[in-house]
Order: sequence, then C-alpha cells, then structure tokens
Amino acid sequence: MRAVSFLVVLLWFCTGCTERSEAGPKPGETFPQLALTSLAGGESVDLSEYRGKAVLLNFWATWCEPCRREMPALEALAVQEKRVAVIGVSVDGDVNLAREFVLKHRLTFARYADPGMASTRPVLATQALPVTYLISADGRLLARYLGARDWNAADMRREVEAALR
Repeated sequence: MRAVSFLVVLLWFCTGCTERSEAGPKPGETFPQLALTSLAGGESVDLSEYRGKAVLLNFWATWCEPCRREMPALEALAVQEKRVAVIGVSVDGDVNLAREFVLKHRLTFARYADPGMASTRPVLATQALPVTYLISADGRLLARYLGARDWNAADMRREVEAALR
C-alpha cells in the first residue's frame, strides 16, 4: 500500500515538471506566511522571519530529476549572493532521503521539509516541481518559476538583482 501511495504522489508531482499555470499567490501580492520545519528536524521557522531580505524559495524532491539538476545553481547563488536568502523545501515523504542528498551535495542554503507539501500545498496551490518563488524584501511575490532554472544565467541573475532593489 505504501508503494502505491508513493507512486500516486510521484505521478502527481511529475506530471507537473513542465510549465503550466497555477492558482495561488500572484506577482505583486503579499506572499502568504508559511511555517517551515527544519530538514535537520524539530525547529520551525515562519517565512516572515526573512522579511527585510529578498527570498528565493524553492520546492524540490530527490526523485525529481529537474530538481536535482537545479541544486548546484541554487547553491552557487546562495554562496555568491548573500543579500538573498535561498531556501530549499524538500517535499520528499522520507526526509532522510532529502538529508542524505543535502549532505552528499554539500548544500549550505537554508533547508526545510514539508513532506508531500502537506502544509504548503493548500496555501500555494502548487502542483509542479521544481517550483521557485522570488519574494521581495517587503514580502511581495515578484515571480514564480515552474521547472528548473540556471540561477547563474544572466537573465536569472537580473531578476534576482531586481528583487534587491
């Protein structure tokens, strides 16, 4: 039964690994407050604690190939651009898989877990992975990106720079 549940969740997310429109917050609107649980376990943080700093909020899973390909670019952005809080939220049902991935790839940006997007899906209406939200320092959604991005590419860096203004 657990395997069937996993396959259903996998198919649900993988059907969304491409561009398509979604419900949820729109650019210009205040981004909803989210409570995120540390991937390391236990501690929680409210996204509002990042207010005053631009945020790049990325939802990913270890079983999502585009998500895995995107991770090095997110890490490079986090290391190079200290004015932006890069936050990764694993939606893996088994947080140990995400922890192992983070260790193996030496990811240093902020890491949280929301298995199956149980707490964030109702608020964000996200049905695709990876999905990344660029949030201004005053908490407004600037952009939503469906699918993997090269965060080192000039066009993406310009968008991140715009969030810093």
